Amino acid sequence: MGLEINSELQPAIELIRQAEDKKHFIAQNGQEYVVDGDGDVHLLTNPLVREPLVLNQLTGLLDWINNEGIKIQAEKDFLMVQVVSPTKVRVIGMVNNQGRRSVYVDVHAVIDDIPFGRFLDQEDMVILLQSQFVHDEEQQTEKGIDDRDILLQVVSNLRSDEVQQQTDDGVSQTVQINSGVASVSTVKVPNPVTLTPYRTFQEIEQPASKFIFRMYEGMTSALFEADNSQWKVEAKQRIKAFLNEEQQKAFGEIKFPVIA
Repeated sequence: MGLEINSELQPAIELIRQAEDKKHFIAQNGQEYVVDGDGDVHLLTNPLVREPLVLNQLTGLLDWINNEGIKIQAEKDFLMVQVVSPTKVRVIGMVNNQGRRSVYVDVHAVIDDIPFGRFLDQEDMVILLQSQFVHDEEQQTEKGIDDRDILLQVVSNLRSDEVQQQTDDGVSQTVQINSGVASVSTVKVPNPVTLTPYRTFQEIEQPASKFIFRMYEGMTSALFEADNSQWKVEAKQRIKAFLNEEQQKAFGEIKFPVIA
């Protein structure tokens, strides 16, 4: 009889032993428990996910929602999509009885670091403008040329012997550039300029914003952000709109609320 009682009490004894060492633990039966401030042990009704799935594209997130997320939503946890920043989105669950919530998916956009606020030499600035900025079709239609191409013309054709003689009124700068095989033109560089860098997920339209373009001696130039980071708000709203629209297509409704 005594051996039978000891056998029945063994799981409870093990539970107490683990509770003495930790505030959160997994018992032999596979269930998770939490110890409150009074020392009482409670079953954790919604245990945390140990390791979130890491993705790099919003389309990958939508695939996960359509396959695994919909099952978790129906059987285990209420899921929400949180737009943390223009480059990070995650899927989270409800707060459990430990005051914590699971993170099921982390999505990080793959983008290059753009050296705003740093003076670059002529070659580096030309490469930067061509590789890290979107051609603005709307500006092209309205003005015949977008601001990115204007800057490319200025930077590409700068005369090294004339850069030190540029005029500067604190807002705009005037420099001499090569305008032909043997001719030189004086141009006024527009400021601020509207540019569209690659700064968020590729699935959404990249937000445009204002920049201050400055030139310095030695044919160097730099771009300084001039919109007080308002583009981040716009990018997050575009991510939210994209995810909601894709959910409408897939489910006919928004099953996973998107918080931006």
